[in-house]
Amino acid sequence: MLARAGQVMRAVSRPLVWKDQTIPVGLSIGASMSTADTASGEALIQQADMALYSAKDAGRGQVVLYTDQLGQRARARQQLSRDLKEAVAHDQFTIFLQPILDLASNRITGCEALLRWDHPQQGLLAPAAFLSAAKGTQLLPDIDYLAMNHALDALARMHQAGFSGLTLSLNVSSTILSDVNYPGLLDWALQSRGLPHSSICVEILETSLLGGGHIGVLAAIERLRRIGVRVALDDFGTGHAGLSHISAIEIDAIKLDHSMIRRLETAPRNRVVARSIIRLCALLDMDVVAEGVETQGQLDILRRAKCPFIQGYGLAPPMPVADMVAWLRANTPLPAPFTLDATTPARATPHKAKR
Repeated sequence: MLARAGQVMRAVSRPLVWKDQTIPVGLSIGASMSTADTASGEALIQQADMALYSAKDAGRGQVVLYTDQLGQRARARQQLSRDLKEAVAHDQFTIFLQPILDLASNRITGCEALLRWDHPQQGLLAPAAFLSAAKGTQLLPDIDYLAMNHALDALARMHQAGFSGLTLSLNVSSTILSDVNYPGLLDWALQSRGLPHSSICVEILETSLLGGGHIGVLAAIERLRRIGVRVALDDFGTGHAGLSHISAIEIDAIKLDHSMIRRLETAPRNRVVARSIIRLCALLDMDVVAEGVETQGQLDILRRAKCPFIQGYGLAPPMPVADMVAWLRANTPLPAPFTLDATTPARATPHKAKR
């Protein structure tokens, strides 16, 4: 069957020529074969549809034959989608906070809000476990707004606990950035909680600036900065023409991706690139946050490079709001000179990171 499907794909995928124009044709094939457990033709069609979904999910242009394992994965995805609808309807989400250290002042000046789904059966799930399902069910905007409100409530609690100077970084999707109402809703949410706009930094993925929807994202960035909210480019250094973005778009900060930080101690060329980016951002009056800092060696390199801020498991894992309050009280002031070993006890029960 796979050989015949491959023949069909090759035949159909030949480009069409029309009026001196070459038109490419794409094709994905999902196939299934009758077995003793296949009860009907309808079941065969459903299995082929699952295989087709898998072919598209794997990058299209492929032939996939239905298997029991594939069926199990498909049923798990369907169940996850149903659970996610329940999660949105009953707001089963919570926010964890991860501190951000200002290396110049040796103080915790901010934190990043990281979403967790408190699944009734599976426990706490990081976004990587359900974002794909959220996109497929069109629930991503609802989840983004729930996350925004939970995060702002968390910041209000932090301020009430005595940490009034603390800032908060919010992760948002390109979907919510394309919503013309988002800046206004964020503005209202901040005012209703008595939070200063300058305490918020909206983090956008560099990939949000690619594709046809980037015009709406650029407009959202402009409106957010107009109301006094800072904007950062997240996952910087993952290979999407980042330098062209920071030269063309008015943003306030970048976050060096953990993949770049992880190679600081072992790759000399990577160190040169990281130092150059930090120096360039300083000339552009932009902050830099190094994500995923886990070792003293990484911290030493970043300190010598005059990186303004760091965050990562080496400092502290993401934690619930109450734990964050307790952690700050136990670690204020931080030992000077600060070393990563100073906060080892707080890392005893780490939670999954956002990526």
